[in-house]
Amino acid sequence: GLRKAISDAGAANTIMSLWKVDDKVTQEFMSTFYSTWLSGKTIREAFNETQLAIKAKYPQPYYWGAFVLVLECTDCLQDCTTNQYDRRRSRRRNSAHL
Repeated sequence: GLRKAISDAGAANTIMSLWKVDDKVTQEFMSTFYSTWLSGKTIREAFNETQLAIKAKYPQPYYWGAFVLVLECTDCLQDCTTNQYDRRRSRRRNSAHL
């Protein structure tokens, strides 16, 4: 499905929604996620903190429960870093050219 297509295109991780969520809340979720992640948190930490922030503002699960983080990097769940993802992506690209 869609997750596989995104992964095949080279995305190491994906944030998806399980159902249609209000555009304003989705924009707030993604803005909060990226600012938290870019502040130095891991992808997982940033996602969890964002979900808790949205839950505090919008307690109904409709708003915060729809978002899921899909990690492709199963060998680095403790410390998901950009370098590990870049290496995986590079290996995938190189193997595609063999």
